[in-house]
Amino acid sequence: MEAGADGDGVGGAELANKTWSLWIEPGAGDAELAAQLTAAIASLAGEHGTPAFRPHVTLLGAFEATAEAACALVHEVASQLQPFEVGWGSVRTGVSYYQAVFLACERSAELLAAHERASVLHAGPGPCDFMPHLSLMYTDADAGARTEVAAALQRRWPELGSGAFVAHGVRLMETDPGDTSMASWRSIEFATFGDNCPPR
Repeated sequence: MEAGADGDGVGGAELANKTWSLWIEPGAGDAELAAQLTAAIASLAGEHGTPAFRPHVTLLGAFEATAEAACALVHEVASQLQPFEVGWGSVRTGVSYYQAVFLACERSAELLAAHERASVLHAGPGPCDFMPHLSLMYTDADAGARTEVAAALQRRWPELGSGAFVAHGVRLMETDPGDTSMASWRSIEFATFGDNCPPR
């Protein structure tokens, strides 16, 4: 999601810990799908006054590190992964702000292994509660409103109910979870899978 500044780059106090996330997303080979997802997210944001963001699946969310360590991590993770498919088969609603209306992704061996690899490289094996999903709307609306949004979305964009994209890299995002407007969220760096990890 790039609700804040569009430019890549690290600035400010690089030695201070900040909150980061690693995202995977549709690439150039899935441009039409990416455009459809972007349009759906933007439309929902415009209709409901919620943040707009780039389509993505969070590979590793809300971890703390310095900018230098986070940039090193995204390249290290990417260097150990190869392109893989991310698919989904249903629109669902959840109870949290960041899992309000989303596409439930398949827990494929490749996706789970990529999450595990990112977790291990960051700080060792993480908790076993990884629920891969591609969010379409962030909101604190009640359950009934979320269900209505999901139903309307499926009527308007039935083709988004199931699909897949091929992940070719991982994006480092600065993501303050306390900033639900996402005004401060920004893309820092994108690393392509299989690229050699740059020296630290």
